[in-house]
Amino acid sequence: MRKAPGTNFAGPGRPYGALTLPPPAWPMPRLTFSTAQEMALRLTWSAHGEAQCPVCRVPLEARAIPRPAEVSYVRTLSWLTCVQCGRTVVADDPKTGR
Repeated sequence: MRKAPGTNFAGPGRPYGALTLPPPAWPMPRLTFSTAQEMALRLTWSAHGEAQCPVCRVPLEARAIPRPAEVSYVRTLSWLTCVQCGRTVVADDPKTGR
């Protein structure tokens, strides 16, 4: 992709020498729960259907993980994400009890 004359990586209309930040380094480091925190979250989620991040103390956002139709023995899972710190954990769906 060619850049138009008089622009830099920040996009069109930005002259050479404009102060811009470099793009972030990828991959970004991932924050994780400790093993004890994961176990406690899974138990709380399975029992009550709700949980909060043990680090940030905010409610976790839950997404259902779709089960493949071809496989009947796969557990029904939920993906729990903290919207503040980005930590995630996968837990059994409390509605199915498995």
